[in-house]
Amino acid sequence: MKKVSKLYLFFTSLFFLFSPFSLGLVAIYFEDSNLEDEFSGLIMNVGLVIILGIVMGSMIAKEKLEKPNINEIKLLIFGALSNIVIYFYVFQNALNIDDFVTIYFAMILILFLYLIIIDHVNLNYELWIFAILFFTVDLIFFTYIGTQGDTYFHNDVPANFIQRLFFITVPLTTLILFISKIRKYDVIDTFTKIFIVITILVGLVFFEGIDVEDKFILTLNLIVPFIIIIDFILSIIYKRFDPYKLTFYLRMGTFILLIYIYDGISYFVMSSYSDHNLAELVMITYVVIVCNLIEYLIPNKKIN
Repeated sequence: MKKVSKLYLFFTSLFFLFSPFSLGLVAIYFEDSNLEDEFSGLIMNVGLVIILGIVMGSMIAKEKLEKPNINEIKLLIFGALSNIVIYFYVFQNALNIDDFVTIYFAMILILFLYLIIIDHVNLNYELWIFAILFFTVDLIFFTYIGTQGDTYFHNDVPANFIQRLFFITVPLTTLILFISKIRKYDVIDTFTKIFIVITILVGLVFFEGIDVEDKFILTLNLIVPFIIIIDFILSIIYKRFDPYKLTFYLRMGTFILLIYIYDGISYFVMSSYSDHNLAELVMITYVVIVCNLIEYLIPNKKIN
């Protein structure tokens, strides 16, 4: 995407916050209202958009902001349409569309909007792969696997060999895509090497005789924040801070959390699954979104 004003980039980012903010305002000010939550949320959302329009118009009139060029107009249109998508996701329960409008479906729609409006050439393959994979896993489970017998939403559903392979695509894809991105960060130093070793050692919990309460594992858990804090302090002192360190630790920390989650539910050896086993999809999704946002905002980006 061609260069745009940082202010218009900021204004566009606000569109992504309007719906969650509207939900909070509805909970505070419309609790005893006769209006349905979705209508109250719509009113608040539209009000926020109008306020933003007034602020931008006022800044342009006072010559504190230049009139938007074609790329900045596209960016604002993308933000406005994304706001609509996020509205339906945030108020999915009130609108009774929570069976279909998931965070993965919303991601796919927003990625399509970005592809059509902003950039027709450069695809964010990581976001696309995660969005499509997780949407597929979620849809198949709740449409076919999770409806077997009377087990829907209640007990574990017996999983055959094919289904076991199907669920393992989640950690396998996460591992491949995360490592692919981490290699591009070019942040490998003493601290990141230590963190990688710790992550590998935490994987020992998958073996018999070692669990999360083991003193060795607890010691590793204690070292993790210590390593991160010391790394950032030294980076600031010696003025060599690299924003990609943030995304590195976010992704590696996610590996550690997934190891504990999968060990706790015996993910790789269990013969049955439930809707609770899909909770990690949401966590991974938010980590991917945050990491890609940080990468997008880093000046002189080194990676796509």
